[in-house]
Amino acid sequence: MVWARRFIRTAVIFLVMMTMLANQSEAEIRTLWFPLAVAETQGHVRVLETDGFRLYASAGIKEESGLYISLDNGYTWRYTKLGQDLGHFSVTAITITRNSVYAGTAFHGVFRSDDRGDTWKPINNGFHQRTVNGEKVPDEYPRIDQMSITSDGTIVAMMSFDGTYISTDRGETWHSVLDKWIHGCCLIGGRVRSMTEFDGYLWVDDVNFGILRSPDSGQTWESRHSGYGDIGEWAELKDRLYVGALHGLARWNEAKPAWEYFF
Repeated sequence: MVWARRFIRTAVIFLVMMTMLANQSEAEIRTLWFPLAVAETQGHVRVLETDGFRLYASAGIKEESGLYISLDNGYTWRYTKLGQDLGHFSVTAITITRNSVYAGTAFHGVFRSDDRGDTWKPINNGFHQRTVNGEKVPDEYPRIDQMSITSDGTIVAMMSFDGTYISTDRGETWHSVLDKWIHGCCLIGGRVRSMTEFDGYLWVDDVNFGILRSPDSGQTWESRHSGYGDIGEWAELKDRLYVGALHGLARWNEAKPAWEYFF
């Protein structure tokens, strides 16, 4: 009986101490976080990227939408000329190489900056124009959902329900790969929610077809559907590819080949 009382008392003390430590750790962690004002009150941040020196954020709504840059780790932000000089529109994708920044937009194509976001150039040669009620809209292009630069230097632009375009000359010219087939039955060209490069493949999560991968920078595709629903995040650990999805976590096993489910 005495042993039982001592055990209970020790367990209670242990739980109280752990609770105090947990609360202290939480308080310490909270001191490390503070809001960074991007686009002031119009702070809907859609895309966030870095080149190792600057932060690039697509933020804002309505007339203040556009691309913002921070030179001081996010403490202050400035509105780039991509919004100021070229009109206010939504930047939906950002991808960066060592020398250039590429911004994909909603209905205005792709822009490139060769001076880390100070000046911008439209690079839309080869994109087809957007159509409304069957008529082409001058100087407007389909919405770009995702952009990526693969290890071989190919730029891949995924249009919202309008297929995929690739460029091998820094975006100066583009060509459509909409006519490429998946297993002879289905065209990629829905809405791509996320994209990553792993093990020599470009991997995407497509609204219509789930997980797909391309061995040739978006020219041909094969299905690697997980059955886990929307892919929110991709991660690489010890040469293995992981996906965080709507219904859990999975890891790709190339030897099977199949997804291994954790929960």
